Amino acid sequence: MATYSSILTTAGQALYTAAIASGVPVQLTAMAVGDGNGNPVTPSASQTALVREVYRANLSSLSVDTTDSSLMFAEFYIPTNQGGWAIREIGLYTASGVLFAVANFPDTFKPLVTDGSAMDLTINFGLKLSNTSAVTLVVDASIVGATRQWVLSTITLAYLIPGGTTHQVLRKKSNADGDTEWADPTDSLNIAVDAIKEEQTAVAGQDTFTLVTLTTDGVAVYVEGIREHNYTIISATVVQLTRTLPAGTKVLFVQNEPNEPLRLRRVAAGYAYFMGSQ
Repeated sequence: MATYSSILTTAGQALYTAAIASGVPVQLTAMAVGDGNGNPVTPSASQTALVREVYRANLSSLSVDTTDSSLMFAEFYIPTNQGGWAIREIGLYTASGVLFAVANFPDTFKPLVTDGSAMDLTINFGLKLSNTSAVTLVVDASIVGATRQWVLSTITLAYLIPGGTTHQVLRKKSNADGDTEWADPTDSLNIAVDAIKEEQTAVAGQDTFTLVTLTTDGVAVYVEGIREHNYTIISATVVQLTRTLPAGTKVLFVQNEPNEPLRLRRVAAGYAYFMGSQ
C-alpha cells in the first residue's frame, strides 16, 4: 500500500457525482496545508477540514496529465515569506469552501528567513478522476504567484517576442495595444520625392539662368544630361554656372518642392513620401 495518497472526501465525491450528471463542473479555487498537529496524517473521506491548517492560498493552475487523461494536478504556491511550520497534510477546496479532496504529505519543514534558511515551495496535488472535465479551476490572478525559477526559465526574449526571420522588423499592425507583426522593411515600400523640373535652352556664351521657381535645397543642374557640379545660386531665382555654354545647349534644373511638412501618399506599389501638396 502506498505511504502517501490523495482521496475525494465524502462531500467531494457527492459534488463530483452531481457535476458528471449535470454537466456543470465543480469549481476548485484553493489549497491548504497543515501540520497534522505534529503527527503523521492518514487521509479520511469523512474529513471536512485538515487536522490543523497552517496556510491556505488560491491555486495557480489545474491541469490534466499529458500521458494519463484521468490524472489531474492542482498546483499551489507558497512564497518565501510564509512558513515556520511543517507540512504533513494537504486539502483541496471548492469555490464555496468545501473540502473536496485530501492527501498526506512527506514531513517537510517550510522555513522562514528567521529560521536561517528560506525558500519558495510549489506543491502539485495529484488526483485520479474518471472524468476530469467535471472539475474546473477558478483563478484569482491577483493572488497567483510565479516562482523565480519559472520566471527565469520561461520569460525569455523568445517567449516575449516569438516568430520573425532574419532582418525582419516588428511593426504595429493596427492601433490596438499589442497588435504587431513581423515584416520585411523593404516589402512593397517605395521612397520618392516630388520634384520640379525646368528645362532651358542656352544662347551662345550664356552662364546665368533665371528660373520660374528655385529651391535652394536640393537643386541639381544637368547640362545635356550630364550632372553639373560647379554652379552658384545668385538669388532666389538665379543660378550661375562657372562656364559659358554654346548656343542650343539644353540645361535641366531639378529641384525638390519647397520645404513643407513631409506627407504620405498611397501609390500602387506601396507608399511614396513627398514634400508639399498636390
